[in-house]
Amino acid sequence: MVSFTSSLTKNTDGETVLEAAIRTRDWEGARVLGKLGAKVSPVFKDTAGKAALKAAVDARDKKAVCALAASGCVGIEEGQIELDQAIRVKDWESVRFLVGLKADGKLVFRDGYESTVLKTSAGNQKWDLVLEIVDAGADVNMPVTDPHDTVLHLACESECEPAVIEQLLQKGANPNAKNRVDLTALHKACWHGREDFVPLLLAYGADLHLRTELGNTPLHYACYCGHDKCVELLLKHQSNPADPNTKSTSSTLRETPHPCI
Repeated sequence: MVSFTSSLTKNTDGETVLEAAIRTRDWEGARVLGKLGAKVSPVFKDTAGKAALKAAVDARDKKAVCALAASGCVGIEEGQIELDQAIRVKDWESVRFLVGLKADGKLVFRDGYESTVLKTSAGNQKWDLVLEIVDAGADVNMPVTDPHDTVLHLACESECEPAVIEQLLQKGANPNAKNRVDLTALHKACWHGREDFVPLLLAYGADLHLRTELGNTPLHYACYCGHDKCVELLLKHQSNPADPNTKSTSSTLRETPHPCI
């Protein structure tokens, strides 16, 4: 096995062998050298190393990023910074690239960061990216907002396609998860008139009898907001129009006060 008398031995140009490999973009060499114990100087890591990582991400060069990580020239925190910056400037392709690296186990981000990525992606209607983040290992049922909405809550109040809802449910999204005021995804879908979501949620086990902290069922929301198709679907699945909320108001009354009041 090759060994180095000093991992920081420099050539005539003042570079370590690993630094030379990185500078010349010899990514296979950089990966092997890193595994053999070659190092870069702290100055190189803080300057050229970070620049190389940024260039690799910008170029979507998976091999380069993996080599930089394997060689120890960049660490977890640098990958995280790149993701932070990509999210901040809404560079969705860079976010997608970095999330893909995480899915492959090539780069690790700090604990719990998936929540921020999910929230930002969902908030910007990047549902394909949300699905990729879940595939990369994020918990599809984690709360991603202050009111403790999950991505399924957010999707059910959005303009996304029904296929997104179905894929989230297929990936394990809980249709009966409640936020801080006990709203479920079905409550949200009925509130926003997404009758195309209602059958999917019910097919995956959504409980149409669940109540909010004020006692409202999804039927209360559908009736108040005048979403007749949602009302029809809920009644077809045995929702009880006579069930009162905490104000003793049944869902059959169109003049019912707003269910959140």
